[in-house]
Amino acid sequence: MNRVLAAIVLAVVITLLSIARTRAQEAEDYVYTSADVMAAIDDASVTYGVSWWWLYRITLCETGGTLSPYSIGRQRELGPVQLHPKGELPRFYARGNTNPFNPYEALPYLAQRINEGAARAWSCA
Repeated sequence: MNRVLAAIVLAVVITLLSIARTRAQEAEDYVYTSADVMAAIDDASVTYGVSWWWLYRITLCETGGTLSPYSIGRQRELGPVQLHPKGELPRFYARGNTNPFNPYEALPYLAQRINEGAARAWSCA
């Protein structure tokens, strides 16, 4: 009886680990779109009290009018808010963010930095 119970518990654990791995892989494979950028602008403006229009204008300018979350600038700036590798990108990572191309991380970071008075880090601000 103990072996049967142990086998069932092991099967459940393996199944749960497999499900968790599959979900993690799906999250990594998610492709962000300009619609995600717009939704992130909506969320960040409400959450951080920054003007929706200001966030939209900065993001539109920084992405060259595309709102592409996968924008890469001439100086290797990354993502929809163009985080510079020698400027804002290290701060972005230091705050626990992991993906500059994820608009749901990048736009809140931009809103936080605007609230901190650091809008000058973005040429389009």
